[in-house]
Amino acid sequence: MPGLTGTRLSLEISRQLSMARNLLKTQIQIGTGKRIERASDDPGAAARVAQLVRTQSNVQSWSSNVTLAQSLTSHADSILSQLSDRAVQAQSSYVSAGDSSLGAEYRAAVANELRSIALEMSEMATTRNSLDEPLFASSNAAKIPVADGLQVAPVPSADEVFQTGGVSLAQQLRDAAAALEIADPVARRAAYGQSIQKLNDMVEHIATVRSDIGVRGGRLDALENRLAEQQIELTAERSGLEDTDITEAVARLNSQQLTLEAAQAAFARISKKTLFDILQ
Repeated sequence: MPGLTGTRLSLEISRQLSMARNLLKTQIQIGTGKRIERASDDPGAAARVAQLVRTQSNVQSWSSNVTLAQSLTSHADSILSQLSDRAVQAQSSYVSAGDSSLGAEYRAAVANELRSIALEMSEMATTRNSLDEPLFASSNAAKIPVADGLQVAPVPSADEVFQTGGVSLAQQLRDAAAALEIADPVARRAAYGQSIQKLNDMVEHIATVRSDIGVRGGRLDALENRLAEQQIELTAERSGLEDTDITEAVARLNSQQLTLEAAQAAFARISKKTLFDILQ
């Protein structure tokens, strides 16, 4: 078997070093579970992985925002439930106060009850959320980004909830209370008739707003599911691009080891030849 010249010796050493590097690279891929350690390993896949990482980060942020929006919607629904209970209570008490046989003292008690409920409603309108911000924005409903180019308002504004016809619900209750205290029976009945209609409208308004809150919550739940599905798809694609196929990698490692060992053994035998062997 012919020996190695200086040039062939250098080439053989370089070839074996390259084989050793490939072997080490495969070992690292198996150890880390990642096929791509640097962009040069697969430029096209590395570029796509970088894009997927950015998209995953965005989706994670949007998912967090959706969770926050769901929390706000749930909080608002809780307040609306209390508001509905108080409105129905006020309506029921006001209807009973229309019975003239109950007298002025009873009407005064109902008036005080309405004012107390009005105070509660005013306090509900100023409820603060977990971020220590107004749950119901004073003007336009606050919006939260939940997707690329998409924002949602999880909670309606304070005006949308606590006003009808430009008048606050609390003020309408106070007006109803004042109507019960009118001394003149004719004027009281007229004012009572107007207020009872407003209280009926109030109860209906609150039910409508609460239904709207439910719709907003449903949309957020659907969006949460879509984002979760998107995150799964992105994770699967990223894994397919950068994760090591362990079965294939182990087979490749075994092949690389055998090839390198064979090359090293052959190199060891040839390098022992004498100058006389090389010259023959």
